[in-house]
Amino acid sequence: MEREAAGEPTQRSKCEELRRVFIGFAIATLALLVLPFLAGSANAIAELSGVSITFIGTSLVGIATSRPKLVAAAAAGRLASFDLAVGNLFGSNVFNMTAFFIVDIAYRSGRLFNDVSDTHATTALRSVFLMSIGLMGIICSVEKQFILFEPSSASMIVGYAICLWLLFA
Repeated sequence: MEREAAGEPTQRSKCEELRRVFIGFAIATLALLVLPFLAGSANAIAELSGVSITFIGTSLVGIATSRPKLVAAAAAGRLASFDLAVGNLFGSNVFNMTAFFIVDIAYRSGRLFNDVSDTHATTALRSVFLMSIGLMGIICSVEKQFILFEPSSASMIVGYAICLWLLFA
């Protein structure tokens, strides 16, 4: 009882917390099973709205599939573990880029990038550019911060909006 009074968690409360975290993780994992249906929905949205499939895939599907990363980064930020938040976001992007290697091996109709449309290649190039801005912001460690954002973060947000607009146009 002394441990509880001192504010230290007991073994039982640790087990309950761990159980709660595992249940939350299992629910989140099951929610990811819905993602394959996302592609069909994106196709239907593109057809019905008259907007290009590439724009819908880049914006809506990209945002929907990035939400778990955003939630994990926000949780890391709340815990003041900023390196974990940045590592989560950049690590995820790096992993996604290396996944192309595996997909290229599995692709049996020649080389994967030979069959990629110019629009997708341009979108990928813009993504690499935006990631480069973020990496420069980390490396340069600009001390001056505007209202809510660092200059590199604001540049990335503005750049992302411009890239989406160019893709839409």
